[in-house]
Amino acid sequence: MRPIDYVKWRLNKNHRMLGNVLIIFVMTLVANLFSSVFFFYLGRRLGPEQYGEFGSLMALFFSFYFITTVVGVIIIRYISYFQAKSQQGKIAALIVASKRRWFTVGGILFLLIAVFSYPLSLFLGLGFWDVILAGLTIWAFSLFMNNMSIINGLQKFKVLGWYKVLDSLFTLIMAVILLELLFFKRLGLGVEGALLSIFLSALIVFFLSERTIRPYLNAQKVDLGGLHIKDYIIKSIIFSFSLGLMVNVDVFMVKYLFPRLPAVMMANPEAQVGFYAAASVIAKSVFFISLGIVTVFFPKVAELHANGKNPIALFRSSIKYVLLSSVPLAILFLLIPNFVSHVLYGPIYQLGSFLGLYSISMALLAVTNIMLSYHLAMKDFRSLPYMVGTTLLVILLISIFHSSSLVVVIDILVSTLLLFLITLYFTKDELREAFWEDRLFRRKTSWWALRR
Repeated sequence: MRPIDYVKWRLNKNHRMLGNVLIIFVMTLVANLFSSVFFFYLGRRLGPEQYGEFGSLMALFFSFYFITTVVGVIIIRYISYFQAKSQQGKIAALIVASKRRWFTVGGILFLLIAVFSYPLSLFLGLGFWDVILAGLTIWAFSLFMNNMSIINGLQKFKVLGWYKVLDSLFTLIMAVILLELLFFKRLGLGVEGALLSIFLSALIVFFLSERTIRPYLNAQKVDLGGLHIKDYIIKSIIFSFSLGLMVNVDVFMVKYLFPRLPAVMMANPEAQVGFYAAASVIAKSVFFISLGIVTVFFPKVAELHANGKNPIALFRSSIKYVLLSSVPLAILFLLIPNFVSHVLYGPIYQLGSFLGLYSISMALLAVTNIMLSYHLAMKDFRSLPYMVGTTLLVILLISIFHSSSLVVVIDILVSTLLLFLITLYFTKDELREAFWEDRLFRRKTSWWALRR
């Protein structure tokens, strides 16, 4: 076999899993590059104190972002199912219904944040209008995510990747305009300018993505009937909310707890909050790699499961890809944390050894996320109570032990390791089939082929 033929065979193997993952991986890498530059730029531009406030608002944003993704997961699952059955009328009906639901969900989230904005601003020491603007940004981003979920369900991964790149690029450009141009600079927008850049970028890409979706609305709409997904929605919401809290609650709690520590325990706590927010952005890049893989992995598993086929090969490939991408990055942050933080944020950000441990915990969570997403695609919720339990454990541990950033990161590491081990137990049969039994089968077939 010629090398080029082997490459083509590898790219098309497992329902084009590797080819699609490479597309999403490259696009996600470019999008994450622009997003990282955006966050690193803000870290240098705003300084540790203001960046700590921005980090807390981003934690609020991403907590609700994980809640809204549950609707996206359901859209992906059922569009993939209808696509597999060539039911274009149902796809059109689901697109229209999902747009209404997303608009409603985003509006409700915004209203909830607006109602509780004053106590939230007092509790976390944030600006009142900053919290309101964060809520408005969540609403705009929910509309954007709806279109991304539809495109994901249609398995147009290249187009999906381009829209994500554009969103990150526009966010960076808007931030520079709002924070650096003379007219806006006089306004002293600061954190508000950073939030506005995310809001405006989400709206721009939302309207651009409408062009991709519009042709699918031309089909004659068919009544969806009873999809019987109420139980699935409720459990998925609990799952997404728990995962969102586990990833983001530490930044909230650090923002609240550090300024209340005695002065003898921590000097300049507001700056320490900013340092922790910077470490959070760097370390969580290890986790967000897994989300790009899930983008490809989830709809294909749902499609195969709907057609009565075994998706275990996709599960095996996804585990391999996340290990090959997340683990080396976590090890890099573990070995040279100060060099990484100084290059990305500047010498003023003193992160130290806790960045490496933080990255290791996010690598564990990235692998756990692949296993949990596989269960979610297969409608298996056995590990859900333990997901909720470990999220509550994170909150409890940080509430009790929070004397320094290192102590908080150890709390997270203990909780993520526990969730990883529990998920490993519930996924042992799939892992055995994916790796051990498949390896034995390939050895036997190779041996038999050689004998013949």
